[in-house]
Amino acid sequence: FGELAFLEDLITEAKLRQEGVGNAILCWHNSTMDESGGDETPRDFAQNKIAVEVKTTSNPDRKHLISNIKQLIAQDGEDLYIFSASAKPLRSGTHRLVDQYRKVKQAMGEHAPGSDLKDFHDKLKVPGFFVSDIDKYELSSPFRVDYFNYGLIKIDENVKIFRTNTAIEGEERNGSFMPGEGPESPHVDGQSISYVLDLTGCEVIERGTPGYKNVLFSMLKSQ
Repeated sequence: FGELAFLEDLITEAKLRQEGVGNAILCWHNSTMDESGGDETPRDFAQNKIAVEVKTTSNPDRKHLISNIKQLIAQDGEDLYIFSASAKPLRSGTHRLVDQYRKVKQAMGEHAPGSDLKDFHDKLKVPGFFVSDIDKYELSSPFRVDYFNYGLIKIDENVKIFRTNTAIEGEERNGSFMPGEGPESPHVDGQSISYVLDLTGCEVIERGTPGYKNVLFSMLKSQ
């Protein structure tokens, strides 16, 4: 749900700034690479060293499950954000996933190139949404989505995520774990470590604000 909401905003901004719908879709399910040309990191949205991980919670508070400890570790030179969203299945809810899908299509416009629509539908398959099953989605449970305002939170030193140690020998450690523990243990797969991150006290760049739109444009703009 949150990914489609962010994609709707990205497409709207792309059209406003004349950057092209296809460019917005290209950002979805992209990856970033560190400046040394090393490993790529899959991102929900990424381009121009701007990366966004979408987190949608059914919790009424801004608390999100981080399923992989490496998910919120920024690459060198990368600005990393969480798009914080809420969606709880409730009979009294007013929003359905298929409604958000239609909002994205509306944002694309009636005359969007067929190649862009195909790319959109292909990428929908990654989270398991198939356009061929649209009738089934019409009958799915609605969501309540108004627990808090959607928005971006920049992952910086003020956000208390789990961090791996990056200090060189002789410097003070800067990680969240003791030496040899957690992801630094040879007996633990660091990618299997998950945790709930409480973002209720963090500064939020709310959806639709100038600051929010500027982040989106920075991701979209041609270099």
